[in-house]
Amino acid sequence: MGPGVVVFAHVPPPHHGQSYAVQLLLDRLRDPLAKTASPFRIFHVDARLSDDIEAIGRFQPRKVLRLLRYCLQAIYFRLRHRARVLYYIPAAPMRSAVYRDWLVMALCRPFFSRVIFHWEAAGLGEWLASSAKPWERTLTHLLLDRHTLSVVLAAHGRSDAATLHARNVVVVPNGIPDPCPDYESRLGPLRAARRRQLADSNIQGASARFRVLYLSLCIPEKGLFDAVDAVAIANAHLARNSSPVRIELSVAGKFWKPEDRERFEVRCREIELQIPDSSPTAVRRSSPAVLYRGFVAQQEKVGLFESSDAFVFPSYYSAESFGLALAEAMAFGLPCIATRWRHIPEMFPDQYPFLVDPKSPKAIAEALIHLASGRDAVPLRTHYLQHFTDRAYADGLRSAFTLAAQAEQPRSDANRSPHGTG
Repeated sequence: MGPGVVVFAHVPPPHHGQSYAVQLLLDRLRDPLAKTASPFRIFHVDARLSDDIEAIGRFQPRKVLRLLRYCLQAIYFRLRHRARVLYYIPAAPMRSAVYRDWLVMALCRPFFSRVIFHWEAAGLGEWLASSAKPWERTLTHLLLDRHTLSVVLAAHGRSDAATLHARNVVVVPNGIPDPCPDYESRLGPLRAARRRQLADSNIQGASARFRVLYLSLCIPEKGLFDAVDAVAIANAHLARNSSPVRIELSVAGKFWKPEDRERFEVRCREIELQIPDSSPTAVRRSSPAVLYRGFVAQQEKVGLFESSDAFVFPSYYSAESFGLALAEAMAFGLPCIATRWRHIPEMFPDQYPFLVDPKSPKAIAEALIHLASGRDAVPLRTHYLQHFTDRAYADGLRSAFTLAAQAEQPRSDANRSPHGTG
């Protein structure tokens, strides 16, 4: 029998990038149809503390009881099935989440000889250095330091692993199954035709909508309001320059806080976010430039990706690491506008032209105006196939798990990959 691994992490719901990545990890490592059988015995503790997006990050007494039950389940797997490797996703830089990690590590770590941290959230090292109180810093190092292996999503994530003195560090980008396997025969030609249509509209003066998609948690730090402001700026510029093209933004995702949704709805009703009807009728009408789609299920999400002309992800979220929605947008052949923030630039090819500084609606608007012309779309489908498939993700994690299972005593030559390079 292969080494046992206890995966202490929750799967959807709630639906977000981290829970989806865990589900994919379990599916791929347990896949009985895989060409190469998994060398690991996987035991899953579905450590769900929050039942929905709104409850994430909020203290509730029942969460403590759930966490204790999950820890006992992990210990049971260790003792009953001799699973010596514990896989765990460390906290985002929030106190309640850090305190959760303390409890789990205090109860579980003494039973496991190998501990893998998978850094799906970023920024804990910065939080410890700048915001944590001295006693919080001490406890964090006492309970989390010197773990066997850190799996980071990009080179930028090495700083978090180094802060907690990981014995080994490997870089394994997240990946997703190809959501559009018939891209070359179907969607690719439609995308090319759509770009020609936009270019012709600009030349011939025919009205057109350039459709942009935002899909993420609806909070200011994910860049939601920057995207909305950018649409207003871009449409004002297009109107001043007598362009027939207008930009329309679809927003998909859940709001975390009611006050953010209220602010969003008020903003979207403002006159600068209305698009006048260009038809020659007696009654002048307008339509909204920003459409809220809510949380979208898989089929509706696919429809939004396929019908959009670009994707916008202007995040400056403190725990931002690897935006899975960016990988999805690339797989659908969409040009992406994203921020130079944490791991995000490493997801793109060198010299990618549509990266902007955080909190810069004007720069986002400039990118939207450029893309709405139908020129220089920079399709990213090939980049997705080269870097962010589920197969590459699963292969990387298998290698990482093998490294952790074979690790011996603490070593001074840390920071090596399963293939012998850092």
